[in-house]
Amino acid sequence: MDLRQLSLLLIKIAGLVIVAIAITAIPGYVNYYVDRGEGTLLSFFALTVIPLAFPVIIGVLMWRFPSTITNKILIDGAEYAKQSDMIAELERVVVTLLGLLIMYFALSDLVYNQSYISTA
Repeated sequence: MDLRQLSLLLIKIAGLVIVAIAITAIPGYVNYYVDRGEGTLLSFFALTVIPLAFPVIIGVLMWRFPSTITNKILIDGAEYAKQSDMIAELERVVVTLLGLLIMYFALSDLVYNQSYISTA
């Protein structure tokens, strides 16, 4: 397994993790909507569907198109003769994926807070 295949695998796994986190967050969003006592369709979409759809879309895109992200991260056509170069490149891939995960959490929180403010 070379670095490109490992990167593809890590991106697919990260996409699945993001979708799993979004799915496990469904009860919390629905409970919050039910506890508020509002029955409008707009508030349901703003407080449950939109904040949950964003991470699911991102996760599915990471699962379906990992090569696009890999091509942006890795240098094309580079063969790694030294083990240290491969480890440094792998470290860059892992740190980039960690940054994408942190950005996902920040953007989903932003969408949720913005929808909360707009419905209040």
